Amino acid sequence: MSVNAWSLFDVPDGMDDELASLTEPLACAVHAYRASHIFAAQDGTLAGRKVAVIGAGAIGLLATAAAARFGADAVLCVARYPRQAEAAKTLGAIDVLDPAVDDVVSGIRGFAPDVVVEAVGGGPETFDLAVRTVNPGGEVLVLGLFNDPAQLDTRRAAFRELRLFFSMTYGVIDGRHDFEVALELLRSDPDAFAGLVSHRFPLEETADAFVTAAEKSTGALRIVVTP
Repeated sequence: MSVNAWSLFDVPDGMDDELASLTEPLACAVHAYRASHIFAAQDGTLAGRKVAVIGAGAIGLLATAAAARFGADAVLCVARYPRQAEAAKTLGAIDVLDPAVDDVVSGIRGFAPDVVVEAVGGGPETFDLAVRTVNPGGEVLVLGLFNDPAQLDTRRAAFRELRLFFSMTYGVIDGRHDFEVALELLRSDPDAFAGLVSHRFPLEETADAFVTAAEKSTGALRIVVTP
C-alpha cells in the first residue's frame, strides 16, 4: 500500500510492531471519550466518573483500558469469555460481568455508571442495555455498528436527561489526532497492552486467522498476521 507521508504517524523508538498494531483500534476508543460531552466538560479527563463498557472484543477491551488511563474512578466491563474477562481486569476493570451467569442490568445499575460504552454492535440489545443502565444525566457512547435500525425509548432518555454520542473511528480534536494520544497510551503501559495479542498467523494462513477471530471460544482477543 502506498500512502502520502503526511498521513503517517511516527511509532515511538523501541515500540514493538505488534504493540503498534493496536494503535488504530485504540484510537477508535480514544476518540469516543475525547469527543464526549463529559470528557470536554472536565478538561480532558474522566476523573470522578464511573465507566461501564459493554463488550470485550478488541474495541471493548481497549475502551476499558482507555477509560482507566483517562482517570476514571472505576471501570466495569461486560465480557462473555474467560480470557476476555482476564484481559479486562489486566487493563483496568475493577469488576467484570458475565451475561451467561450475572444479572447484567442490575449489575450495571448497581455500579451506577456516569458513562456507558456500547462496544458490541450487531443486534440492538446492547444499545438498549446501555440506555437502560446509565445513570440519570449520564452519557452513552456508541462504538458498535448495528445491522438493522435500533429503537430508542425516547421517554426514558428524556426523563433521565441522557446524552448519546455515536462515534465513528477517529480524527483531530483540539489540534491533536487520536492516533497521537493512542500511541502515548500504548507507550505508557506496554506490558498491559501487549497481552491483547492472543494469536499470530503467517500471511499465507490469513484465512485461518479470520476463522479464529470470528470464533471467540478460541480465546481470540487480537490476532496479528505477519509477513
